[in-house]
Amino acid sequence: MRDSGEVDRRTDPDQAATAVLTALAGGVAILRATDDIGYLDVALSDALTTLRTRRPA
Repeated sequence: MRDSGEVDRRTDPDQAATAVLTALAGGVAILRATDDIGYLDVALSDALTTLRTRRPA
């Protein structure tokens, strides 16, 4: 995503991966507890949207 310009080149890939994996883990935990995939969908969608729009200072 950095190479294609979707994400600012200054974005820390380790930090971004941690954020996406955390959203995934949380979304899956709630999915398993509620049997509603909507939580996982929102978690991942928001994580990726934030990654694409975040611009480091």
